[in-house]
Amino acid sequence: MRSFHTVVLAALSLGALVLPHRAPPRATSADDALCQAPPAHKSPPRPAPMGTGSPLESCALSSELCLPFLERTTIATPKPLHKNPKNLASRARLTPYSPAVSEKTLCVPQQTWTIGLRKPDIAVDLSRLEPWVRYFTESETGRAMTAKWIKRSGRHHHAVVGALVANGLPRDLEALVFVESGYSETAKSHAGAVGLFQFMDKTGRDYDLTITSEYDQRKSIEAASDAGARHLSDLYTKFGNWELVLAAYNLGAKTVLKRMTETGAMDFWSLAAIEGALPKETVQYVSQILTLMLILRNPDRFGFDHVEKEAPVMFTDLSVPPGTAFATLARAAGTSVRKIRELNPEIAGPHVPLRLGWLAVHLPAKGWARARTMLPYLLDTGSTGPESQVGDDFDWGRDTLPALEGKRPSESLALIPKPKPVYRRPTSLFALPPPAPKQKSPQH
Repeated sequence: MRSFHTVVLAALSLGALVLPHRAPPRATSADDALCQAPPAHKSPPRPAPMGTGSPLESCALSSELCLPFLERTTIATPKPLHKNPKNLASRARLTPYSPAVSEKTLCVPQQTWTIGLRKPDIAVDLSRLEPWVRYFTESETGRAMTAKWIKRSGRHHHAVVGALVANGLPRDLEALVFVESGYSETAKSHAGAVGLFQFMDKTGRDYDLTITSEYDQRKSIEAASDAGARHLSDLYTKFGNWELVLAAYNLGAKTVLKRMTETGAMDFWSLAAIEGALPKETVQYVSQILTLMLILRNPDRFGFDHVEKEAPVMFTDLSVPPGTAFATLARAAGTSVRKIRELNPEIAGPHVPLRLGWLAVHLPAKGWARARTMLPYLLDTGSTGPESQVGDDFDWGRDTLPALEGKRPSESLALIPKPKPVYRRPTSLFALPPPAPKQKSPQH
């Protein structure tokens, strides 16, 4: 009997050596359902919240049950920040930040939607962005808003990206303009931020933007884009991390540095995980920009490749004297007052500001030569005839001048001053033919 048991034990030992990897134990019914490959037409299962005793937790006990359909991840619960940062900073003893207070390993679904995506130049943590990806691409409100922004971006995309590249920054930072202003040059927040890059008054002046009641360069596409790119470059020099740069752009560099000092967190996600360290709006702001970076890199994957962008704004500059009315400029350039306003959103009034001296004004490219020739004449004659009696939508290069009130069309057209004849003195006596000799009358 003893010899029989010895033989059985030896055979079992030999089998263990021959088969080094034994089959894992079967999971329970709940675990078995979770560890199966998800159907092709359904999204992978989602983990239940921690501490609920979900089958995913028991599934985590055996990695063989989860892989290759499920991945293992470690969830860390960081220490919460004191609700009053000022009191915390004033204390002599400051407890250092420790993220690994408690850890739990769970099985989570594999990120199948990330396969084959083109990554932005700025590193993004795709696992943190899935809720915002679903919002911007699947929800009715988010998808309509994203399509509207992409369509509008065609107007000034070349100016914004050109300023980023000129300052040595990643092109993906264009997504910041989507979240800040929706690519509207006239956007204004409740806090007083203005323009594509939503500059506050003080920050705009720090970056050499002229801000007056008549002339606000925060609305200027070129000036604001250059200032925004330089501001982002300065923030990156200070933080060295793009996620912290975006948080500082929204919340302010001093505030972000203060919260990092108080908590000891050295990266954005560690700081965001601490209760009270960052406002909820700032965390969402950074996540939205990172998500739009991913969407803009993959418009075909998210169904935005069919969105037709607006035509880029093309213009040329013409230096004009202070006080020049938009109506006179429109007549000289063969365009409308509304078009002049659209090209120069930084000018608030109906004319070029008086206090700034000669100013480079944007005009339609096709009307530059006409304006360069006609504007000096209109300013010299001081004509305020027909242009002061037509609407802002009247296009001097396309529309027919209507009959003015109380006058026939021929009389209204007669108001347009005709060019005066210009006498040019000959440079040489031989430039003109000699006078013909007088013929003597015949004598009878």
